[in-house]
Amino acid sequence: MSAHNMLTGRALRFPGEPVAADQTLIGLVADRVAFHVLGNINGVLRRAGISMDYPGSLSKVDPAMLAKLAPILGCSEAAILARVTPPTNPSALNSPARFGDAIVEPFELETHRRRISPLSLKASPHHREAWLIKLLPYCPVSLELLRSDCSKCGRPLRWKVTRGVDRCDSEECDERIQPTVAPLLEESLAEDYRLFADLFSSLTDRRNAALHELSDEVRLFGPLELIDMIIAVGLCVEAADRQVSRKMVHKLPPDRVARICAGGTAMLRSWPHGIRNWADEKAERLKGDYRGLIRHRKDIRRLGRRFLVSDMQAETVKRAFPDLFANVRRSFAKNDDIILRIEAGRLLGITPNRLDDLVAHSVVSIEKIGDSEKHIRFRRSEIIDLQKRLTGSRSSALINRTNGLPFYAIEQLRVTGALTSETHAGVLFLRGADCITIESVAAMATELEKMRNEADRSGAVEPIGTAARRIGGRLKPWATIFEAIRNGALPFWSEEPITIETNWMRMILVRPEDMKAFDQAALELPGGGVFESGEDCSLTDAREILNLQGIPHADLRSILNDEISRRRQIGPRVSVSMKSILKLAEQTISVAEICARTGWNQRRAKWRLAPFRGCRTAVGWDRAVIESSDLPL
Repeated sequence: MSAHNMLTGRALRFPGEPVAADQTLIGLVADRVAFHVLGNINGVLRRAGISMDYPGSLSKVDPAMLAKLAPILGCSEAAILARVTPPTNPSALNSPARFGDAIVEPFELETHRRRISPLSLKASPHHREAWLIKLLPYCPVSLELLRSDCSKCGRPLRWKVTRGVDRCDSEECDERIQPTVAPLLEESLAEDYRLFADLFSSLTDRRNAALHELSDEVRLFGPLELIDMIIAVGLCVEAADRQVSRKMVHKLPPDRVARICAGGTAMLRSWPHGIRNWADEKAERLKGDYRGLIRHRKDIRRLGRRFLVSDMQAETVKRAFPDLFANVRRSFAKNDDIILRIEAGRLLGITPNRLDDLVAHSVVSIEKIGDSEKHIRFRRSEIIDLQKRLTGSRSSALINRTNGLPFYAIEQLRVTGALTSETHAGVLFLRGADCITIESVAAMATELEKMRNEADRSGAVEPIGTAARRIGGRLKPWATIFEAIRNGALPFWSEEPITIETNWMRMILVRPEDMKAFDQAALELPGGGVFESGEDCSLTDAREILNLQGIPHADLRSILNDEISRRRQIGPRVSVSMKSILKLAEQTISVAEICARTGWNQRRAKWRLAPFRGCRTAVGWDRAVIESSDLPL
């Protein structure tokens, strides 16, 4: 048996966990190899069945293979997998690598040479993940220029042989690497440079904290789009050569790379005011230089050209410089609160015709440009406020699809104050009067989540939407039911967290017997009074009121076809008269309601209801006959 086969799967003598959260996987392996005085990194990797020409790419290996390293290094499997940087597209040859939620382009990863900061290694002797990013020529901790060669013999530092991350891997030299003689990164750039470095962090908390420092307008960019925009803005602000492509930035001198990245980050922190001020000041300096001013305008326009940048960047830059892209003369006007028709429509996500309707109904104020009725400007603050209210609200139809609440239940919750209506005139004009603020839906979801029981449930439970089928002949008092849940009178369970995006009617589990308390419960309105339902009733609500969601299923559209064809239908939602549905509910009882009230299954109900064939209706049985019978309802 060969020596190699004897070592396969064999653990190192002394176990060891990573010394820091940002320690790289290859750095962890190198530390364990150096600690055991083994010298050759591949010798240890082969024990897990891994052999590489460039071990610096170790974190890109299939996670299933890397997991075999855990028992060999003597650390947890989670510690290994937390340092994996898998490709975003495994089938692509040069796919970007994932660093947690961050994404790094393959040409920006330094995997062949070992880059280190001797000053940082003195503080903590571990290899940092930031040192793998070529766009970070300086250590974010010590601000020292990273080096990838020996300070004594000048040989490049590799990853095949290691006597320690901070030592030369040449047998003839074996010297500890000394700090570079180059000056540290300028202190004025340090804060923005460190923030830029954190955007590449695989540590979720660190990256989220960095994103929180950026402007709201760019915070939701994708990882690659965000870095691309930072570099593009940095190149523009730092007046770099226009011929420098995105892939060439990391090849520039280190101080220029740092200035571009820090400068772009600074602009995105204060976006759009920072870059607007910079553009205005530069335009002021170029007043006597016509060619320079034209070049300045072109440089900014390049930031928003769709065929050069992502759609998100193009839209964001155009919002910062609307007039520059609208080809009007006030390209660098001081009034940031003025925007043009195109940008207003894009911000609100509506067509020009709908925007004209808003203007015609005086929902938004305008300022005319000259005598033309078509050349108008809008107030940015007013449009942004309407945009926030539109994005901060949901229609009842969306709440119905997402949370499972019937339309009339949403109205009950709105009337009782559990949910809040959006009353902005622009929202009412664009979406109608049935919009609910997302904040109130989220607040209710948070309340339900706090009351949620995960365990210790006694007896059988079923979804609240199913358990409520015992209530028939009228509208169910959903506001009263949810109020009982929120004040603890109705215990409930849920196996998963209750959020704004989950179906409450399916996820909230209750004991069927607990729903008996609501058989005769009336909806209590603030200050007294009775809830009055609307005139229209959707088919989904009709099925819920008539308890037809279960089996057997009744084709309500066919049954009510005559009424549907007579009524004027607005939008995709088919509606019928609420009065006719309530009358039908009073007259008929469904098999789902009978089963819920008796505890029978479908088969037993069919057998027990056989004698009542004569009172069968299109949607159930005659309620008066069934309720006056000897059935145990």
